[in-house]
Amino acid sequence: MRLARILWIVVPLVVLGGAAYTYAKLKNPGLPAPERVTELVHLDQGWADWDRQWFRYTPQGTLLMPLAWLKASEQGFFSDKPLIDQETLAGLRFLTDFIQKDELNPQALPVGWTVGSWASPDGTSPAQAKVGFTCATCHTGQLNYKGTAIQIDGAGALMNAGAYQEMVGKSILATWILPWKRARFLDSVTASTHQPREEVEAGLRRAAGKAWTALRTSFPTPLYAEEGYGRLDALQRIANTLLADDTEDVSNNRPGLAPVKFPYLWDIWRLDWVQYNASVRQPMARNAGEALGVRAETNFVHDHVTQPESERWRTSVQFANIAEMETSLHRLHAPVWPANVLGPIDKARAEHGRALFEDHCAACHGIKVVSQATPIEWKVTPIPLKEIGTDPGEAIAFKENRYSGKALGIDREIDGAEALRTVTEKVKDYFYDQENYTKAQREDADGLGRKNEVVANLVYKARPLIGIWASPPYLHNGSVPTIYDLLSPERPAAFYKGTREYDPEKLGFRTEPFPNAEEFDSKAKGNSNHGHWFANDSRPGKLGDEFSIEERYALIEYLKSASYADYPCNDAVSGAPLSGAVCGAE
Repeated sequence: MRLARILWIVVPLVVLGGAAYTYAKLKNPGLPAPERVTELVHLDQGWADWDRQWFRYTPQGTLLMPLAWLKASEQGFFSDKPLIDQETLAGLRFLTDFIQKDELNPQALPVGWTVGSWASPDGTSPAQAKVGFTCATCHTGQLNYKGTAIQIDGAGALMNAGAYQEMVGKSILATWILPWKRARFLDSVTASTHQPREEVEAGLRRAAGKAWTALRTSFPTPLYAEEGYGRLDALQRIANTLLADDTEDVSNNRPGLAPVKFPYLWDIWRLDWVQYNASVRQPMARNAGEALGVRAETNFVHDHVTQPESERWRTSVQFANIAEMETSLHRLHAPVWPANVLGPIDKARAEHGRALFEDHCAACHGIKVVSQATPIEWKVTPIPLKEIGTDPGEAIAFKENRYSGKALGIDREIDGAEALRTVTEKVKDYFYDQENYTKAQREDADGLGRKNEVVANLVYKARPLIGIWASPPYLHNGSVPTIYDLLSPERPAAFYKGTREYDPEKLGFRTEPFPNAEEFDSKAKGNSNHGHWFANDSRPGKLGDEFSIEERYALIEYLKSASYADYPCNDAVSGAPLSGAVCGAE
């Protein structure tokens, strides 16, 4: 009888694991090779070296797996290669170039990987060193050009987080199922942590159960559309993590079919609304939602007999650190074009481009200062989906998806906006109460005194584009590889992704095929490259007439050179021209 139960568990796991592995190998036979560079350049963006390292390696509260587990784990069913293998991480485009041990990164982890700890209130997860991600994982970019790596603080990353998450899940399942892998794992973890073997094995069993649930949820139809390099369906992943995984209610899972590129962070603190669909107003709510969505520990399902209701909102989110990270962004400037690496700017062409930008782009992408706000705030331009014509998936899903609110204490269906507002408000208030924050301290931590407003409108926002050259690809879903393509009436229906090699003429990553490149198909669900057109016909999403080739390159030269000092800037109400510090200049 016992053997039958074991076989009932093992056989389907091995079959599904093998099927998933075979499918993955047929679709993508391997990862791109690491891209070798000989020099690393950091641009002057207002941060000292300490600021940069602090932002990269200070915990925000996400806890993905114990550090000892990460070091002991192997890749999947058919490989004994370490899960933290540097070639693999480089192939997934995590930032591994020139990493060194220091006070803030004693484990020499990739950019944005950090170590924290948290003990769950029910005792099932004792405090131990765990690896998690910081804001910098998704918001530190790198452009490679002729052997030089230019790292951009706050730029969108290129790493393939979804693929690594799948790799971690398969690793945990394989470790639990295959006795030889499990023995090696238990030997390593117990030796490094001195935990009882049965305690480590019990934790592995629980983790394997969660991995099995995730595999069942995505089989045979994946829960998420292929996100690939530099993209995630961030809002839907947050919703599924909070409302399905953390509440243990898999019926709350909704398909993630609208991946978006990681946005750049400079000047984001000035914007009155953030997220591509202009849905979130408060900095702390935005950042806490991100930390929760990237696997912070929660206590939504708790013992109501032994724990008071307020304990539902205890989490591992590091609110004090997050507040300080947000403040550090106030000092982060847009990057200045590194002419010594990428070549000089054609000043005459850039001046022509500036005039074109003012005539055709500034109405949406200019700086619009809310002069009554203290501190200064920039008003973004929300553009209805029908007008902009870009892929509508993210905005529609956030507006239309419904979830059970029972585990959050809400006895009815709720949408994503209410769920995010409720959770972020409850968990941060719990922390503020525990730390005895005053009203003034709460407002300061929340950021700029803004209320926790979350809305679901069918719009996408336009924001100022200073430094946009440093964060390809383009449109909110990363469906257009270069700015030249964005300004053209025809765009590549497919192109190759996964290289950081930069094209300084067209402003984007190179798109030629290379071994194990990811092919981006603009016809796939969530990948439309339509909209935001400049063309001579009447197609949906047209914003203006077609630019000549010379005009496209003139606009590109201006976008290379655009600075706070010369960027179109007006009062949000009167439209009167403004300049100086109010527009971001130092």
